[in-house]
Amino acid sequence: MGQDIPKKTLDVLEYPKIIEMLADFAQSQPGAKLCRALLPETEPEKVRSLLRETTAAKDLVRLKGSPSFASVKDIGPHLRRLSMGAPLSMGELLDIAHLLRGADALLRYRGDNDSLAPALSGYFEALTPNKHLEQRILSAILSEEQMSDHASPALYDLRRRIGRAEQRVKDVLSGLLRSPSYKKYLQDGLVTVKNGRYVVPVKSEFRSEVAGLVHETSASGATVFIEPMGVVEANNEIRVLKGKEQAEMERILAELSLEAGRFIEAIETDYRTMSALDAIFARARLSENLSAEPPIISEKGALHLKNARHPLLARGSAVPISISVGDDYDALIITGPNTGGKTVSLKTAGLLALMAQSGLHIPAEYGSELPVYGAVFADIGDEQSIEQSLSTFSAHMRNIVDVLGKVGPEQLVLFDELGAGTDPVEGAALAVAIIEHVRASGASLIATTHYPELKIYALETPGVENASCEFDVQSLRPTYRLLTGVPGRSNALAIASRLGMPESVINDARLRLSSESVKFERLIENIEKNRAAMEFESKKAGEYKREAAELRRKAQELYDSLERSKEKELERARTEAMRIVEGAKEESRRILSELEKLRREVDREDFRERLEKARADVSRAISGMEDAADPVRRTRDGYTLPRPLRVGDTVKIEGLSSQAVVTGLPDANGYVTVKAGIVNTKVHVGELRLVEKDVSAQAKGYVSRAGAPGGATAKSELDIRGMTSDEAGFAIDAFLDANVLAGLSTVTIIHGKGTGALRAAVRGHLRGHPQVRAFRPGTFGEGEDGVTVVELK
Repeated sequence: MGQDIPKKTLDVLEYPKIIEMLADFAQSQPGAKLCRALLPETEPEKVRSLLRETTAAKDLVRLKGSPSFASVKDIGPHLRRLSMGAPLSMGELLDIAHLLRGADALLRYRGDNDSLAPALSGYFEALTPNKHLEQRILSAILSEEQMSDHASPALYDLRRRIGRAEQRVKDVLSGLLRSPSYKKYLQDGLVTVKNGRYVVPVKSEFRSEVAGLVHETSASGATVFIEPMGVVEANNEIRVLKGKEQAEMERILAELSLEAGRFIEAIETDYRTMSALDAIFARARLSENLSAEPPIISEKGALHLKNARHPLLARGSAVPISISVGDDYDALIITGPNTGGKTVSLKTAGLLALMAQSGLHIPAEYGSELPVYGAVFADIGDEQSIEQSLSTFSAHMRNIVDVLGKVGPEQLVLFDELGAGTDPVEGAALAVAIIEHVRASGASLIATTHYPELKIYALETPGVENASCEFDVQSLRPTYRLLTGVPGRSNALAIASRLGMPESVINDARLRLSSESVKFERLIENIEKNRAAMEFESKKAGEYKREAAELRRKAQELYDSLERSKEKELERARTEAMRIVEGAKEESRRILSELEKLRREVDREDFRERLEKARADVSRAISGMEDAADPVRRTRDGYTLPRPLRVGDTVKIEGLSSQAVVTGLPDANGYVTVKAGIVNTKVHVGELRLVEKDVSAQAKGYVSRAGAPGGATAKSELDIRGMTSDEAGFAIDAFLDANVLAGLSTVTIIHGKGTGALRAAVRGHLRGHPQVRAFRPGTFGEGEDGVTVVELK
């Protein structure tokens, strides 16, 4: 390990294009510079660390949005000048102030929860904002060319005096411009400034008529700019004051630079840390753009890419491939027709290996595995050198010779069209020998070829596997799918036949093929048919498995919902039972007290009459306790539905405060299907009361929005944090109904961020809701993704 990846490999596999894509996602020039300097690492622990950083940044972006690094400017030259004691300009000091402000913003972005992104904690902890220095600079300097009047008391006084002197000059010149005797001498009625002094434009022919100093002549010579003698002294005063102003500004810049110099180490640390963080978050944004995933770093030297895409190909046109090497076999031989995707497969494997070793996520399915290669060697494409008069074969051989001299264990070698460009027999023999040499060195190898001899070699040699790029003979088009374990067919005769070649010519060609070639092609054809059949059955099994998993999920959700409903009903029953028991105890105490009183009054004349009255009271009390113990029976007594139920009727379920809508008529056992909020259930018809609609309001053709029902005041916010999805659904329906009646147009539902499950349930419930026009996440200051803002119809 530790060997550098050759530059030729980086170029051939188009690694610089990926790095340029990465740099485009950086927000600052220093961050982009670090991106462009990124090279693949060859130490496994360093690679894992880089990948953890990228993953942590991506998690933060998804949770909190992307932080800003726009304040990071290239302040390296500023810091060098500070270290030498030289004062900085206003723009340079502003760069430092903005950097300090950005460091403070990054710490607030991270917040107090270190567990959110532990891989980045060291970067955030290295930041040291300096609010005092930041505020001193920003309060003194307004822009790169403007210093604040309040940068110092002396500067404020000087500018006040300059203002008064300039006003005096303007007053004198304005009077001169308005003077009838001078008007005929002037080119126009404007006061201007030349060489820092106020002047008036005078026609050239009248220059002797206006006493003063000539400062400039127009290009045409028609106008001279004269400083009248009456304002020379005032202009002199302004010039002196402005010289003092400049000196004071330089003093302030020197003072601010001196103070910044005292914190040069902390400022430099902030600069380097923020530049590094910008590069890390650029890796995260590239991952999001490519829909990439972090690879698993293999300890065994195995490469397993699942549904990998070449990152430089358009996502819609790139056919995902799955490719493996280095586990059960250390060499993979890919065959197939030209333009069938062999070279793209080769480049995809190599480029994704380089990306992973650079800490970049790869555009492949989660669970893809890559080792950390000590080196990657690639000989891909036509590198014919006209200047050196080298043939294609010679150019490839020179590259391969160079690779064979360097290759070793824990490395990856990629050969495109190995042995091509020479006699087929010699080329195939040479290709096998090269493959064996690479295998003997301990490296993994992926090679593409047209030679049938290499297909047979891969079939017969342990540790070597065939793969092919699929070709559809019917459409005469490659599918670009990589099939591991299946050697590619030549398809030449089949393609010629499909293109209209006479059958006699096709049959003649078949007769000229050797019997071994025919048997081999038939063997491949049978393998291909069996593979297609197995793939079809596997696809069907996968669909059945997904359907079963979905049914299981829905059944579990229903079970969980019923369990929650059961628990709520039991809790409600326990509370009601406690209330009934307490009432019964109280009533019993009262009855016993009455009986005790009667016992003491047994000798009174009206005892029998009082005894009968007490008996009646006890009987009524017992009846009342029985009614309380069976509220359903008590509420049902005497009520019958005024008419048969219809689909769409609003009903009230006895024992519950919520209302429901009838969605199915009573079955043979009298059970009605109703929908309460987002829950569908069945309730016996005897437990339902019909809620009649307000006919008078319907007759008027509108529903009043003057206020909430019963005079209640509608609230524009609903906090459902801690609720289950079902509870939230009931609460949201009631909340929206109340606010529609109250006439509110926008309301807010507070669900918190958490795991996102409650937020997803809320937005799923709002989607298609009859009361909802639109909804969106909250913005900054509204609660961001912890709330959902709803527009009502």
